Amino acid sequence: MVDINFIYRIPNLVINSPPLHMDSKSDTVDYEAMYDESIKNPTEFWSRQAKKFLKWIKIFDEVDGCRLEEGVISWFTGGQLNVSYNCLDRHAVKNGERTALIWENNRTKEQINGIHECISYRKLLEMTCQIANVLRTNCGIKKGDRIVIYMPTCPLAVAAMLACARIGAVHCVLYSVLGVRDIMKRIKSSEAKVVVTAQKAFVGDKCLHLRSNIDKTLKLLEKTNENSVNHVLVWKMNDCDIGDTLRDTDLETAMKAAPTYCEPVAMESEDPLFIMYTSGTTDEPTGILHTQAGYLLCAAMTHKYVFDYKIGEVFACVADLGWIAAHTSVVYGPLCNGGTTVLFQGTATYPDSGRYWEMVERLKVNHFYTSPAAIKKLMKDNLNCVNDYNVSSLKTIALELGGFALSPWPGSKLKPGVCAKPFLGVEPIIVNEKGEILQESGVQGLLCFRHPFPAMGREIIGGSFKNKYFSSFPGKYFTGDWAYRDMDGDYQIVGRKDDIVRIKGVWIQIPEIESSIVGKSNNIENASYIGLSSEPSATTDACVVVEVRKSVPESQQKCKKFYRDILESVKSSIINIAGEHALPRFVLVVRESVYTWSNKMCRSIYRDMAEGFFKPLLKHVDPSENIVLLDYTTSPLPPVANKWEHLQ
Repeated sequence: MVDINFIYRIPNLVINSPPLHMDSKSDTVDYEAMYDESIKNPTEFWSRQAKKFLKWIKIFDEVDGCRLEEGVISWFTGGQLNVSYNCLDRHAVKNGERTALIWENNRTKEQINGIHECISYRKLLEMTCQIANVLRTNCGIKKGDRIVIYMPTCPLAVAAMLACARIGAVHCVLYSVLGVRDIMKRIKSSEAKVVVTAQKAFVGDKCLHLRSNIDKTLKLLEKTNENSVNHVLVWKMNDCDIGDTLRDTDLETAMKAAPTYCEPVAMESEDPLFIMYTSGTTDEPTGILHTQAGYLLCAAMTHKYVFDYKIGEVFACVADLGWIAAHTSVVYGPLCNGGTTVLFQGTATYPDSGRYWEMVERLKVNHFYTSPAAIKKLMKDNLNCVNDYNVSSLKTIALELGGFALSPWPGSKLKPGVCAKPFLGVEPIIVNEKGEILQESGVQGLLCFRHPFPAMGREIIGGSFKNKYFSSFPGKYFTGDWAYRDMDGDYQIVGRKDDIVRIKGVWIQIPEIESSIVGKSNNIENASYIGLSSEPSATTDACVVVEVRKSVPESQQKCKKFYRDILESVKSSIINIAGEHALPRFVLVVRESVYTWSNKMCRSIYRDMAEGFFKPLLKHVDPSENIVLLDYTTSPLPPVANKWEHLQ
């Protein structure tokens, strides 16, 4: 079991806090009774929830058409609905002036307080219809066509997402910090016909040139005859130049000329809704396709039940729109429920570490939802600055997920680092490497789901969904995670399966080691522990890549002390966590690490370099040397891996 208290140092105030008090007006139902029904009578349960949360054009004929042994996920077949209608029209008709979006714009150092803008349901519906009509009329988009959205986190980006859903197009939202290489991969994979972008995006003190990146991307794709994009819609942002006039269209000008209403298309429950790309630590994007009804239902249910959300409350998920957390908890979940949701543009620590809390005070945020990475940044800086602000409006604080599979329930006792119970309709099981179910409590193993639930993805773009999730343990959905189930039946995620390696016959949990190394030394910015084998069961050696915060000292004496500090931090951390058998064969020290677009150290590149270059050097090293330290802080890393060469 991972000692989460050691990694994150949860404050005693949180550990010892009583369960959230639910007022007498709360309509939160009893979790145990509702969960029991969702497992024993899933057809009746999901049918009732689908009719409660969603407005249907045509009621479904079959609730659950899944066949897990074949890798087939299918929900609410025969039913028809429109996601955009569910998120906008039905609320705009009754409560058109209710605030749908609060756009918290990027803040500069010169601004004492942040700047926000409120968008009503009526206004957001109008914007959505205008963009939908532009896509249809100006770009010739039809049902099933794919659209890439590469924009700042802003109301126009949300309207573009909902416009795609309104006319049956499939949207693919890209993280705004992506560069040309990553954009190119995703446009090729998605075969997008239109790109919706902006001239720039401001994130903290950085200016990202979005349209310029798109121009460069399309030129590269045209050279290889792989360009599928015919139109680029550009939000000018007061810039007079929009680029290639034959391909590029001024989005705002086109919207003004477009009708303010667009009839929503009737979509089948299993029609595609969006593609979400992720990279993990491989640097290769994987596109997961989500469909209409099942995804929207679970987004709405988790927003309502997990947060006990009530109309009029302000819900702030601060994720970038390129993340699944933002799709679910910024856009589709809150808007489907008729809620008020915050669009946050900026970073946690700019212009200072009070950025989030000043916003919470000013907007009177009731539910605040962020990522572990953001909290870790704040902990490195000054988490205590929250005391400078009035955050008494907050009811809940949550860390990121998509449509939740495991989550605490309102009113439940929280445990540090523990996901707690399964969400409604989710039946998790823990199995060993042979696929045998471990029934007892207090066990650790591989996390699977016994039965499907509507929020699951449906397809991997350019890959096999069945092979990825159903081939490891036939008849079960394998999440790819290691998990621990405690004596109370609560679940704790230990890490990804590829975050655990076998060293000299013993399984090693990578995240725990990496967090410990970083916490041991002020000289270490980040660390990555890597098993030197492509097959975990055959792994015998390891290396550690250490990214240092400053250059190696020039004087010999200080240099030796610097290296000694790094080696001792690595050795003591690993011995304390996993024992001497887990010590690496060598430590690679770098000044700047290679990161994936999701801000993770790219293990696959370092593994390739270690296997192809560093490991062969060990035969020339005295076997009595316990750890070999290789310093690459002042010289370039050897371009031995194809992936590394591609990055240059």
